[in-house]
Amino acid sequence: MTRKRRGLSMTSILVLALVGTITAIVLGAMAVFLQTYQRSLIRSVQTSARQSVAQVGKTVEDYLDDVNSLMELLERKLEDPRQDRDDFFAAFLQIRPDVVAVTTYDAAGGLVDCRSRGAKRTEIYQNLSFDPNKMDDYAGGYVSTPHVASIFQGYYPWVVTLVAPLDAPGREEWIALDISFSSISAYLNDVGIGQHGYCFLMDQSGNIIYHPQQQLIYSDLKRENTSLIAGLPDGSNESGSMIYTLTSLENSHWRVVGVSFVEELITESVQEVSRILAASGIGILLAAVIWAIAGQPFSFVLRVFTSVLVIACPCALGLATPTAIMVGTGLGAKHGILIRSGEILEITHSVDTVVLDKTGTVTEGTPAVTEVLPHRCEASDLLSAAAAVEAVSAHPLATAITAYAQEHGYGGTARPESFENLSGRGLKAVLGGETVLAGNRRLLEEHGVDVSSLASDAERLSAQGQTPMYFARGGTLLGLISVADPVKETSAAAIQKMRGQGIRTVLLTGDNRAAAEHIGSLVGVDEVIAEVLPEEKAGVVERDEKEQGERKLLNLGHTVGHAIEKCSGYVIPHGHAVAAGLAVIARAAEALGWTEESLAARITACLSKNGLPTGTDYSAEALAEAALSDKKRAGGDITLVVPRKIGHCELRKVPVADLLPIIRAGLEA
Repeated sequence: MTRKRRGLSMTSILVLALVGTITAIVLGAMAVFLQTYQRSLIRSVQTSARQSVAQVGKTVEDYLDDVNSLMELLERKLEDPRQDRDDFFAAFLQIRPDVVAVTTYDAAGGLVDCRSRGAKRTEIYQNLSFDPNKMDDYAGGYVSTPHVASIFQGYYPWVVTLVAPLDAPGREEWIALDISFSSISAYLNDVGIGQHGYCFLMDQSGNIIYHPQQQLIYSDLKRENTSLIAGLPDGSNESGSMIYTLTSLENSHWRVVGVSFVEELITESVQEVSRILAASGIGILLAAVIWAIAGQPFSFVLRVFTSVLVIACPCALGLATPTAIMVGTGLGAKHGILIRSGEILEITHSVDTVVLDKTGTVTEGTPAVTEVLPHRCEASDLLSAAAAVEAVSAHPLATAITAYAQEHGYGGTARPESFENLSGRGLKAVLGGETVLAGNRRLLEEHGVDVSSLASDAERLSAQGQTPMYFARGGTLLGLISVADPVKETSAAAIQKMRGQGIRTVLLTGDNRAAAEHIGSLVGVDEVIAEVLPEEKAGVVERDEKEQGERKLLNLGHTVGHAIEKCSGYVIPHGHAVAAGLAVIARAAEALGWTEESLAARITACLSKNGLPTGTDYSAEALAEAALSDKKRAGGDITLVVPRKIGHCELRKVPVADLLPIIRAGLEA
């Protein structure tokens, strides 16, 4: 007996027809969504690229402005017949490592003088940037394109040259300032737009000035569509698979070009969403078909279909995640926060420490003079000397003092014959044949000036969050000028919000400890690291990142070593200073019974065998004072890395008051 095969019921047919129709509508909507999604991503990419390129352009512009100001200073100094050029260039080249050479010429293009780092150069034979036949073109100044300087035989640095006329008394001269181009190119090398995007410099004619892949450009292994790019306006421009973002520099004929790749930034995201949607569509159809064939009622099949549709199609997630990253990085750049990549943004949730600079970050960045305290002289004498020497400095504190003196009628035309910036200390200048010192207490004490008469006033002002600046002339104390930078209204609230999120906040500044701790207490930071030199700040952040838990043990000898470096004015090499610090702390640990006997002898013998120092001539008092600003200090305690035996160390937290006898034990043992 044969059974007649039963076909699909009308309900099943209707269900399948409905599912097919809805699926077609959904797939069509998905296609529209993908197109909209792609356009949204491109707009976000363009916004992010514009902000990144604008940031690079602003940085390069600021540097060129600084160089132009430098050129104006050179012109002023060299036009002054009273200026001793030897003293001036010695100080100038010391504080400007980006200057390759300063060369002056007569009206016929003949060499008058040439200075470079370390010496007065006489072997100059040619400067390709200076053409005496084009002097009329230089009348208002000239900035060259980057080129290899052929000034000195056997020395060929890559430079940018500024040329300008000098109004020298009794003769016509020209000055050429060669600046190392690496000071500019460094701003472009680390800029990333997406995974493989980059920035380069070109002129208005489309000639490439600098490219991160310069060698490939020179060898014709890489090409840029410069004819197309030169005709593009500033802003983001999409061309095929490329997005070119351009910004013109106002103080030069250069343009910053950002290159990003549409496929890199868009395709992967779209393909991923497409795969999700395709898989979702198949799952939806299968679910509906299976239950319809099984004979389930229409309402049940519809519920299954809808449920699978909602669960399997995370359209919002696929759109929101990459879009949020793109928009987030773009908005960050718009507000001055440079986020290198989406990956960096994604891991910011794991940030547990935020390090803040003081001036301009926690404070307004507009310091003003609050108090003038002359010492055995008139206020006019103090302000006149201060205005003269601080006028050559671009430091915010110097600017505040100069402005205050000018407001009170003491900003005369007197300028120092020579000057020297002493990083972390202040300024040393020669004014009217006398040495003038302007800076912190350490600077004056290093030069034998007694500041004890104003020490209590300085401590009072520092405790109020102000920065006292000492001034001396001819070895005699003139007085102090106190400068304060008001705290931003939003700083305390922002720091409190971060603390509420479990984020530790650190104030990192070069200011004196008392002033820094006062500001830190006002805004509520967890830790204050003060008296840090500008060149050390990045190192503090990098070391802090790595010095957690057992990694701190790698800093054996560093606390005393850093103090030795500091006392020497950073003349002693870091490795030698740490070696001496290691020997000192090893002898101290043995003398105090913290380690096994003979350990110090074994360590010092090993150091000596390798030609490293095992001691220092600095006093225990000087080292202890210098070590008080060590980043391992927290309030009234400081953490020392102490050797227990060869191959084993421990972290020992000791009161700050015990640091001096510990160091003394290490020096005397």
